[in-house]
Amino acid sequence: MDNMSLSDLIKTEEKERDLFVKAIVSCYHPKKVIVSGPGTGKTYLFGEILKQKAGHYLVLTFINNLRVPRTGRHSVELLRDCREIAFVG
Repeated sequence: MDNMSLSDLIKTEEKERDLFVKAIVSCYHPKKVIVSGPGTGKTYLFGEILKQKAGHYLVLTFINNLRVPRTGRHSVELLRDCREIAFVG
């Protein structure tokens, strides 16, 4: 981490993430495929897409046992929270 503090590193990473999220959300193409490993922000990205653009979406996610990073929340809680912006079936 050189001379960068952990909080500075996190802020830097969040800024970089936000640049990529903005690029994906603003992309004109109606279909998007997001492939990445655990804890990389896929659910965050899906939430941003659903909040930014009105319409009907199909979001498929394949998980075994999701835990939300830094919160320890279980997938059942996450699905409950997503009901505000999406149908979860």
